[in-house]
Amino acid sequence: MNVEGLNWNRVAKMHVKTRQPNECFIRWVSVDHPLISKQEWTKEETQKLREIAKEAGYRDWSQIALQLGTNRTAVQCFRQFQCKINPSLSRCRWSEAEDNVLRQAVERFGEKNWSDVASCLEGRTAPQCMHRWTKTLNPSIRRGTWTAEEDEATTEEDLP
Repeated sequence: MNVEGLNWNRVAKMHVKTRQPNECFIRWVSVDHPLISKQEWTKEETQKLREIAKEAGYRDWSQIALQLGTNRTAVQCFRQFQCKINPSLSRCRWSEAEDNVLRQAVERFGEKNWSDVASCLEGRTAPQCMHRWTKTLNPSIRRGTWTAEEDEATTEEDLP
């Protein structure tokens, strides 16, 4: 990405008055530059990232991004690796045993301290625990069809 000769002071003053020149530069080279791929990651690209990152010892994400050769930034590569490849962070399915531990941890720590809850589950983050509890396991979640009373509770007259 050739960005030499661009006057970031002028860019900031004329176009993004709420930002400093260095912020404009960082935004351009990490997000907005037209050469940066904004497409969804393909399975093949993710697999290639896995192989390159392993060869690189999971270091130097700038070099990994260059070697990937798909116009991804170092940040994009690192984020994709952490979210989709890293086995300690990319677990999707919850086991019944994990659900049971989560229930016990929420009973112990409550529904506000998700970091403490997550500390009881190896390989799970606080946001993962909060999401699993609030969307799936919380016994107060009402499931099933709406009753006639619930349907009638909000009518068009009540809406703005």
